[in-house]
Amino acid sequence: VAESIRMVDKITPIIVDSSSYGDAQCFEKLQPIPFSNVLYSFHIYEPFIYTNLALNQGKYSYPGNITSATDKSKTEHWDRNKLKAYMDPVRKFQAKYNIPNNQILVGEFGGHRTSKGIHHYFKDLTGIFNEYAWHHAVYSFREDTWDGMDYELGNKKLGWSYWKAVEEGKTPKKTYEPQ
Repeated sequence: VAESIRMVDKITPIIVDSSSYGDAQCFEKLQPIPFSNVLYSFHIYEPFIYTNLALNQGKYSYPGNITSATDKSKTEHWDRNKLKAYMDPVRKFQAKYNIPNNQILVGEFGGHRTSKGIHHYFKDLTGIFNEYAWHHAVYSFREDTWDGMDYELGNKKLGWSYWKAVEEGKTPKKTYEPQ
């Protein structure tokens, strides 16, 4: 695919994602492609049991102890150091293949806006990305039927009046009701 792109376009960056939903851990097997102007991308929502509302259900906070993804009988402490360790395969990939920092793209990162400590999670992630001088893009949007990653809404549950206004086709006032 990259060869076909470069036949007609030598300038536009090509973004190569790692496999398994763009997981940073998959950089262990990723190999660079022999073309210029390539960005190597990954996504991070780890620990997923924390960033996913349906799995978290208010049980986990960041930083904190979170059930292990590989062994449900164990917990792991997730903090800035654990996030860095999780992304270490990307750094090893860079070192192995002499890939500069400006060719790494965190194509997506995010979490449910009501997850306890999500602001600390984002602060730690963006701090790491900035430390490494990696490009990054938060996964955020304004959707009409789901508010989970609309960070402009804050970290509280939206009240019934918000959703009633949406159903009526109105632009709802951003108010929150106690949980």
